[in-house]
Amino acid sequence: MLSSTLRGGQTALHQWRMWAQLTRQFLLIAFLSMGISMGLLLYQHLHQKDFYILQKLAESYAKDHWFPFPEKQSLIYQELGSTTRRYYRPKTFIESEWAEFQINRIGQIIYQDLLMSAGVGLFFSLSLGGFWYWRGRKHQAATFIRGAQKVPIKALVKQVKQEYRKASLKRAIESVGHLKKPPQSAKFRLGNALLPEEFEYRHTLFCGSPGSGKSQGILELMDQVRHQKQKAIVYDIDQAFVPLFYRAEKDIILNPFDTRNANWNLWQDGNDYADFQRMAESLIPEQSNTGDNFWGQASRLILASSLEQLKDKNCSTERLLSYLFHEENTALQAMLKNTMAQQLVSEKLEKTTLSLKATLASYCASLNCVKEDLSEPLFSLKHWLTQADDSWLFISTTPDKKSFLKPLVSLWVDTAIHHVLSLNPDARKALWFFIDEFSSLHKLPSIMDFLSRGRKFKGSLVAAVQSLSQIEATYGPKDSSTLIGLFGTLVQHRVGDISSAQQASKILGNKESLSPQEGLSYGASDTRDGVNIQHQIREEALVMPSEIMNLKDLEAFIKIPGNFPISKINLVYKSRKAV
Repeated sequence: MLSSTLRGGQTALHQWRMWAQLTRQFLLIAFLSMGISMGLLLYQHLHQKDFYILQKLAESYAKDHWFPFPEKQSLIYQELGSTTRRYYRPKTFIESEWAEFQINRIGQIIYQDLLMSAGVGLFFSLSLGGFWYWRGRKHQAATFIRGAQKVPIKALVKQVKQEYRKASLKRAIESVGHLKKPPQSAKFRLGNALLPEEFEYRHTLFCGSPGSGKSQGILELMDQVRHQKQKAIVYDIDQAFVPLFYRAEKDIILNPFDTRNANWNLWQDGNDYADFQRMAESLIPEQSNTGDNFWGQASRLILASSLEQLKDKNCSTERLLSYLFHEENTALQAMLKNTMAQQLVSEKLEKTTLSLKATLASYCASLNCVKEDLSEPLFSLKHWLTQADDSWLFISTTPDKKSFLKPLVSLWVDTAIHHVLSLNPDARKALWFFIDEFSSLHKLPSIMDFLSRGRKFKGSLVAAVQSLSQIEATYGPKDSSTLIGLFGTLVQHRVGDISSAQQASKILGNKESLSPQEGLSYGASDTRDGVNIQHQIREEALVMPSEIMNLKDLEAFIKIPGNFPISKINLVYKSRKAV
């Protein structure tokens, strides 16, 4: 208790002494600047005659009050430039109407100059106080050295606008001599943030807990894509987007449980064994947590070989499943004869074949829902992508069917991604992928290639996850780190667990700054008291995990591609009606 009282008293007294010293200096500067300005103003406004009159008035007052002797009573007044001298008694001189007039006239000038000098003194003293305050804040604030930066949203928007102006000027210069006008880049917004030029080709990842605002951000981007008449593929896991954007006369739906489902089968998007092998990989994914095993590899080999063998036979999905699961092994052996999968279904490995069929069945069950009509035109993802229109493709499911359809919808999404990378990038406009609940899909074989090369092919991916750890669970530690790094834009909403918040904080970046450390020393003598300021280089997170965990709904930290700082954005909830 005594030590706390001593510490508090010493620090309080030290502050009072510092304030007293500062106040003295403040008043000294104020009166000094006031005096100097008063002297300059009087010198400018009063003439030599006025100073002579003041001298005689002061002399008459002094002789009348301080030297009341007869021999001191005479006062000589001589007009400037005249040789005539006049003699007055001091009391008569000072009480004359002429003297009263001069006193009022000169006094008015002095009064006005006094007011002006007081204003000047106040201005200098306040300027000095402001300078002291600025110096104090400067010594208190950390100085940025390097690393990431965080700015208010208005500052970020200003920087993005500057980049737009530079890009427009560059295009205008490059177009000199050409008849065609330079193409204008579309401007996209997200909440109160303006996104940089061609941000869409750098891909966007939304991350946040349920209800934090991810879907509102995706919907806002979808509104702008629809307004600009660009093509899009939408993965709708819970029928949140189909009612708002589906146009019956133009758009396509892939959903086995929807009556509007397109007439499709596997062979419409596969031409050779390589295509069928990729399809098998998306349908039967690698196990990233344990490493791929024999059963997964062998199952994919059987499925890919079967698809290749049946591609020219106008076969249906039902017939494929019949070969794989319903008929005797001899039918499957005959179909896979002279293929790489021949030995896997050999009579000598009957038990192995049964195990492989069990593995295939667990992933191919969703293919039972594919009921194509071979008498009608079949839908092809690759053909649809080549069409120069603004139609959208909805790959949808429902919450109660998402687990069952997971292999099939993963196949559709990966096939579409793969086809984008095989098209001529100059032959079409931008193509968007909107994938909410990205972690609900299998590991997509083509996703890494698309994220790294999609910009060349005008492909843009907008994905959303509840936490970054979900990506790690699907793709493994190494691939997930690479995958997350390929997203140019990160929109980080609120998360509920500390590990996800720490991971997001690391991705948003650190900064290195020169931070002041203030120390106070005191002792029995006042001369021992003092304040010392030292500067240390510190590295710290730009956004603390607790800041991420405490974000409100529709709030998020945004990291955009390019040399731009981090900022906090606010999304706006918009009520939408079904199309």
